[in-house]
Amino acid sequence: MLDAAKFDEVQRLLSANAHSGHNGSQPVRHSYPLSPGLLHCGRCAGPMEARSGTGRLGVTYYYYVCRDKDCGMRINAEEVEGVVLDRLSHLAKTKRCLGVSRPRQMLACNGRARS
Repeated sequence: MLDAAKFDEVQRLLSANAHSGHNGSQPVRHSYPLSPGLLHCGRCAGPMEARSGTGRLGVTYYYYVCRDKDCGMRINAEEVEGVVLDRLSHLAKTKRCLGVSRPRQMLACNGRARS
């Protein structure tokens, strides 16, 4: 059990901490693993870059946008990163794809061999 002096001291410290601004968590920044140069637009084949924006309710959105301003393609970062990770996971589990390093071999492994 706390005596009154100890309780008052704890309350004073809690109050001071509440006003210091050092007790809150820092905002998490999104890292963009597919940027730069790893993601290309499905519409115009141009490079895509990472962006973020804040909605009117203060929610931060992360996305990739085509660098070609005339194209305007934009895709949710979480969505495209999830698809890429799922595909990489599938390829990593496929025996014939292990150790593939050349682009032509990767296309064949991926089921998209060019003639």
